[in-house]
Amino acid sequence: MFDIIVLTEGYTQLDSQGTVRSCSTITLLKGPHRNIIVNTGNPWGKGLTSQRICVCSAALSDQGLKPEDIHYVICLNGHIEQIGNLNLFSGAVHCVGYDICQHDQYLLHELKEVLFVLPAGDALQHR
Repeated sequence: MFDIIVLTEGYTQLDSQGTVRSCSTITLLKGPHRNIIVNTGNPWGKGLTSQRICVCSAALSDQGLKPEDIHYVICLNGHIEQIGNLNLFSGAVHCVGYDICQHDQYLLHELKEVLFVLPAGDALQHR
């Protein structure tokens, strides 16, 4: 069973200069043996503390976790406000859009056939 915790709430706002400010919601799935982050926020939120910027590592710390405690990172697409802090989770398996990888090893798959079975030693595999 996983606890679902919204670490930072995302936003999209049109500002007075006619540009858009945006950052994805960052969600933690906290399990008894595995932790998963869904979206990592924008790259400017890595160590900053401002209510206008997503703060991934500080929000994790509030949950008693460090980036090393995350086993999987899932980014729903490749938009910068969702993948901006992937580098914080260098030990995790990354699932970004169609790609599933860990370090420089990519899982060759037909996404519709992949069962999310990676825990057996944290090596990429599927059945």
